[in-house]
Order: sequence, then structure tokens, then C-alpha cells
Amino acid sequence: MPTHFQPVIDAIQSRNNFLLSAHIDPEGDCVGSLLAVESLLRKLGKNPYILCQDSIPDNLRFLDEEKRWHTVLENPALGSIEAGIVVDCPLLDRIGTAKEVMNRLAPVLVNLDHHVSNQYFGTVNFVDTHAAACGEIIYDLFRHFRIPLSQADCRALYVSISTDTGSFKYSNTQVKTHEITADLLRHGLDVGEVNEKLYENVPKTKMELFKILLNRVEFHHDGTVASAILFDKDFKEVGAGKADLEGCVEYMRALRGVEVSFLIRESESNSKISFRAKGNFDVNRLANLFGGGGHRKASGCQMHARGREAQEKILEQIQKIRNSP
Repeated sequence: MPTHFQPVIDAIQSRNNFLLSAHIDPEGDCVGSLLAVESLLRKLGKNPYILCQDSIPDNLRFLDEEKRWHTVLENPALGSIEAGIVVDCPLLDRIGTAKEVMNRLAPVLVNLDHHVSNQYFGTVNFVDTHAAACGEIIYDLFRHFRIPLSQADCRALYVSISTDTGSFKYSNTQVKTHEITADLLRHGLDVGEVNEKLYENVPKTKMELFKILLNRVEFHHDGTVASAILFDKDFKEVGAGKADLEGCVEYMRALRGVEVSFLIRESESNSKISFRAKGNFDVNRLANLFGGGGHRKASGCQMHARGREAQEKILEQIQKIRNSP
């Protein structure tokens, strides 16, 4: 365990009542990490409470059989909170409406993350940019406290790691990533069952949205950049939700010759953009230019611009980055 992990250990050991949160639009690493750290705290005899802006996506609900995940709209009168813990989140604004509750109730804030764009917003910060997923950090916490892993813990940590490594095919996959997964298997993880629920349970709404996306894909810069724009009306037309976007921008990146892909979701007031890259292009640098961030190969941002305007600005910056030293 690295020595700079000690402030996190001290913050956990010296307090009992915790408020836990993570970023809006939660995905596999977010959900798995948060549920795992909540379980860890309970096994240490602590009182953790998860509070997030958004609910768990349908395809990940199997991880929360005990209904531990609450949204701000469900927030009861919480007791005396001694510390907050935010996982998998580069900046505090990304927890959305939960930020007001966290700022009001938590006198100490622990920031556990692996994004290179993390802004070190916590009272205590542990940011391991070498970790393939935030779940690897939570696994290390289990090891430090010598807490046995339950089947639920194994499922949560596996989902965290598997989704953030693209099923172990992204370049962030390390030796440690496989070692952790092997340990989860030794603890009885049923990989086939989890993967079926995680990857082979696609709703028809996602397929309908994907059909729209395929007709919107455009190629730029001699086919090395792929982009697409989706509108709110597209989601309403097929009854799709935000979770149905999962994997779409990765598919665009997988196209032969494409080095950078981005997906724009335009709403009335702004556009949300997801960036992906392969090769040497750094999309975290690109997202930073628009107030966002993430990882070198996967980042995002929000822009106060409509779809076409946002697309033009992004393409311009991609060209500038390629032309710079």
C-alpha cells in the first residue's frame, strides 16, 4: 500500500458516519466502485449512505440487490455526517445536485479517483492515474483492512474494472488489473453470469437508438475522425435513455482508420460530448479545452453550443492539436 494512501485510511478509521457520492450519468466503474466502498465501510462497522443525482442504469441494477443506492430526490433527513467520499469523479461539480448536500453535511471530503484530469477537490485526495479503474483503488482498500470479499463485492469490483478497460482490451489494462480479476475468481466470482447480465442484456431501445446513430456518423480529416450528433427528439422517438448511449462512441472509434471519435448529444441549452481515441491522440487534452476532462483515450465535456457549432469547434481544435508540437 503506497504511503500516501495513509490519509485515506486515517479518514476512514477515525469517523463513523459517511455520505458517499459519484458522478452524474453513472456507468460501470462509478456504480461498482461506489457500491463496493459502501460495503467495505459497513463491514468496518461504519454507517455509510449513498446519495447521487442519478439512479443506477437498468443494466447495472443487479449489483444493488439491497437497494443501497439513493438519489437526491429520495434523500431523507440525514443524521450527523462526519465525512464524505466521492469516487470516480475528476471534479466536484460532476456529482450534480448531490454537491449541495455534500458541501452542507460533510466537514471532510475524501476524493478517490483515477482520472488524469482530477482537480484534487477533497480535503483528502488519493488519485492514482495508473489505476485502470477506480475499482482497483477500492480493491486495495479491502486488502489493507483485510476485509473478506463477498460475492456482491466481487461482482461490483469486476464490473468496475471490466467496463473501464473495455473488457480488458484498452491500453489501460495492466498486470495488476488481471491479478485483481484473478483474485476475484479465486473468491468465487461467476464471470459468465456477470458478463451475461452486463453485456448480453441490451434493451431494444438501445438498438433503435443505435440504428439512428449509424445513419448520423460522419467522417472528417481524411477519415481519421468520426463524429455523430444525436438530439433529444431521437431519444423520445425510440423511448431511449442516457444509459442507451453506452458503447456507441466506442463503436465509432473501432472503425478502421479512425483515430478520434466523438458523439454529441444536443439538448435545448447545451451539448454533451463524449470523446474516444486510439493511437497517440490525447482526448483528455482536447476535452480540457472545453472545460472537461477524463483520460487520454476517453474523456468528455459539456459545451454551451448547439450540435453543428460544437462539432465545428471540436474539429478545429483537433486539427490544432495535431499541428502543435
